[in-house]
Amino acid sequence: MTKSNTQDEKLRSCVTAAMKEQSGDSHAAAEKVLRANYELLDRIFATTHFCIVNLDRDLNFVRVNRAYADAGGHPPEFFVGKNHFDLYPNQKIEAIFRETIASGQPFTIRANPFEYPDRPELGVTYWDWTLHPLKDGEGQVEGLLFALLDVTRQVRAMQELERKTALAQLLEALARAVNEAATPEDAMNRCLSRLCVFGQWRLGRVATTEALGGGHAVPADSVWQGADLGPYKNFIRASQDIDAFRETGQFVARVLREKQAVWLADLDQAQGFVRRAAALADGLRCAFAFPVLVQGKVIAFLEFYADSVRPLDPGLIAAAEIIGAQIAHLIERSRAAQRQAQLAVIVENSNDAIFSCGLDGKLLTWNAAAQRLFGYSAEEVTGQGFVMLVPVEERAAAASRVAQVMSGIEVPIYEGVRLGKGGRRIEISGSVSPVRDLGGNISGISLIFRD
Repeated sequence: MTKSNTQDEKLRSCVTAAMKEQSGDSHAAAEKVLRANYELLDRIFATTHFCIVNLDRDLNFVRVNRAYADAGGHPPEFFVGKNHFDLYPNQKIEAIFRETIASGQPFTIRANPFEYPDRPELGVTYWDWTLHPLKDGEGQVEGLLFALLDVTRQVRAMQELERKTALAQLLEALARAVNEAATPEDAMNRCLSRLCVFGQWRLGRVATTEALGGGHAVPADSVWQGADLGPYKNFIRASQDIDAFRETGQFVARVLREKQAVWLADLDQAQGFVRRAAALADGLRCAFAFPVLVQGKVIAFLEFYADSVRPLDPGLIAAAEIIGAQIAHLIERSRAAQRQAQLAVIVENSNDAIFSCGLDGKLLTWNAAAQRLFGYSAEEVTGQGFVMLVPVEERAAAASRVAQVMSGIEVPIYEGVRLGKGGRRIEISGSVSPVRDLGGNISGISLIFRD
């Protein structure tokens, strides 16, 4: 080997050695960067508020982060090796997971409702979550990255806002039903119907309390409402028994006793509910009742029933007082209408001539006895001035009595002469009194004459 060849060989050896040394340095640097990246990912995995899960192809847990473990109420190592859907069975969601593995395409869902089987105290929770397929070097799916974000608070806040809006709309609808209904009974049915629809109650009732002090049955004017009352006929029949409202009861009896709303979330666990067996037999599982108060006295109660267990609804409890006030107005209207009807019957069948005038002195009402006494039909006198019945010589005295009544002065019974049809003079004994409106203001006068 020549001297030149020897030098070339030495040079090649040096270059090769230098390249190997540089390659080793580069590989070490790359490994250092990779370790740093893994450490960063581990810190993110451990501290992020996102719940992160690594699942294998068979949907077994490979690894979970602290956020996911805390949400599930277990340490992270509890999950490793267990199957996701053994812990949280759900055929629909499992089908989505398996389709993501088969297709290799990510999947995202928003505000998905979820209930932990072993944490019922949490109720329904809501999650935004995404499935990312994890692929090997050949592009085959070897597992899933399951990332979740708890949005329960936001969803519940939105639900509460929607609930309050719906409740405000309900109260407006109830007020409209009260004002627009042709009769108090019609208004009551409309109100009950709207309340049943709003609360998704299967059955509802309003009943006055007048008959609770005696007799055997709950008031005959109880009104029941529901999409179909047939399935609950046995419970309705049981609700007619006065024993259901005895003072020791813990439902309607408590409403009457404490003058406040009562909510029975699960009738199966409701102790002291007298009609419990009848309710459960007809498939009823939750009950809600509240009083209707007038001047601090319970004049009626409303009760509602659902076919599923329900937690207490604070919004509906808070609205019960407003709803009760509207129902009280309805009941008062109904009672006033009944009193007016009874009074009309009494007036119409009285042997005394009874009629009334407005503030302008024009005749408004005229009973049968007035027609017999004066000879005029109601059609003939309605809208005519009262002076048509008063002789000229007695008009001053009549006007004076009206003025006294309008001033709030009581006018004693008096005697005088009035004019019948054709000018016939009739000696009468009479009385005059004020007619007042609901506000207590005088709106006219009432007169009673006897021959």
